[in-house]
Amino acid sequence: MALLFLNTELNKGAFTIKQQKATATKLEQQSEQIQQSLNGLDGPGALASKASQMGMVPNPNPAFLAPNGSVLGSPTPAPTPSAPTTTPTTTQSAPRPNGVVPGAAVLPTTPSPTVPTPTPTPTGAGR
Repeated sequence: MALLFLNTELNKGAFTIKQQKATATKLEQQSEQIQQSLNGLDGPGALASKASQMGMVPNPNPAFLAPNGSVLGSPTPAPTPSAPTTTPTTTQSAPRPNGVVPGAAVLPTTPSPTVPTPTPTPTGAGR
């Protein structure tokens, strides 16, 4: 009787393991599919397409900030995008309470950062 009980329990355990392995395989396949679709959305082509849909245009004269805070290049604004070919709906162009139109890029205008200069401290002070 004990042998029959032990055999039944082992079979239940083997069946559970088989189910768990099948579930793990299915989840791995789903994970790979999601990763592939994420890689497609993360590429430069998808980014450029999404930016174009938002009305953004490439700037032919970009400027860059150096680690010391200086500006490399001459910053110029990007050309104004042409009028959209589709008529925006009232929900897309209606300003929000803070005056921002949905989808509009808002960039803060801040002065270029200044690098603080260290002040020398006298050696031997406090002795």
